[in-house]
Amino acid sequence: MLQAEAKKRAEAADIYKDAGRTEAEANERAELAILEKYLPARMSDDELHRVIAAEVAAAAAAGATGPKAMGQVVKAVRAKVGSSADGSQIAALVKAALG
Repeated sequence: MLQAEAKKRAEAADIYKDAGRTEAEANERAELAILEKYLPARMSDDELHRVIAAEVAAAAAAGATGPKAMGQVVKAVRAKVGSSADGSQIAALVKAALG
């Protein structure tokens, strides 16, 4: 629930920024900062890339390669990283890795 609220605040802040409403943007970013204190720490990009590479290799060893392996790899990565990485980021990185 907190992750969804944090995402809403970040998106709203970006919209306000694009619209030139700096005060509203600042309010959303302040709320986001408070919410982030209660969220688990985010995994670094390097760590996430390592987990994805390992899962892509495991899927390939099991015979799953290319776009057909996407669901299997995303599921395995999400199981390992939990809530420390954004689902859309995971999906995009896995798609790029499976190329």
